[in-house]
Amino acid sequence: MILQCSKGNTAENMITISHVLKELRKFKQAGADGKDGKVHALPPQIQRNLELLSAHLQKQNISIEEFHKRLDTDGDGVVDENEWLEGVGRIVDFRQANLNRESLKQIFKKIDVNGDGCLTVNELAYYIEGAKQDIHSRISRIPQYQLDETRREIEKVFMDFDVKRQGFVTPQDFRTSLTRIQPDATNEYIQGLINKIDSNKDGRIDKNEFIEFLLEEATKKIVQQDEFVDEMRLKFKAADVDKSGFLEFDEFYSVILEMGTGVTREEVISMFADIDQDQSLQVSIDEFITYL
Repeated sequence: MILQCSKGNTAENMITISHVLKELRKFKQAGADGKDGKVHALPPQIQRNLELLSAHLQKQNISIEEFHKRLDTDGDGVVDENEWLEGVGRIVDFRQANLNRESLKQIFKKIDVNGDGCLTVNELAYYIEGAKQDIHSRISRIPQYQLDETRREIEKVFMDFDVKRQGFVTPQDFRTSLTRIQPDATNEYIQGLINKIDSNKDGRIDKNEFIEFLLEEATKKIVQQDEFVDEMRLKFKAADVDKSGFLEFDEFYSVILEMGTGVTREEVISMFADIDQDQSLQVSIDEFITYL
């Protein structure tokens, strides 16, 4: 799927399921099943240079997310060619990595598979492997503004629970407030939460206990989301058997089945149609991860 390098860009016409079915039948009749049968391998020197970049990032303990963030100097979420050329020069020692400006131009052209003139973090992750992140590294790299915003939201929730404005919440008040939000919550579930949040075991939940518990839970969810994205990137790359940088329908179908979701072929076609807005019969890594 080809997109322009700009925010909020969407195809004007929604692809229909019937169109997908029609086009797939056409490819089937031609004996191609939506593929050209070729393996779109990178030139050996480009592949070697990407491996050198990966090795440098791993040696310097730079994750692919951190690498992309450093390259994206204007903060618009994508890296254009100028940012790529200037940024890699700042981050990577050309002599150690055996790279030069011309080789970087060639790399950018090859890994910008949709030709939109920019690279997202997922596109970078497809071709370059940064340093692995353990849970502590992932937590330490959560932006402070995100943690501060989460804390403020939790404080608002606490105020909703602390109806008597006492600076703490009794077990009964907690149970009453929670059941308004989660009517199906069982007494066992609620009591279990109270026991976990009441860290000093004084029989009530004060503001700090409430905030720290929920902030930790929110942090865990952020980390889990990061891990999920990493997993989806790997699945996309493994499914892209022709190494085109996109998933055609048969590749998309295989990865969905491999994930064990129990969907029918018709449901997969519907999913594919939802993603493939420009009717190109291929899905990019960004579309794949965003949809899932």
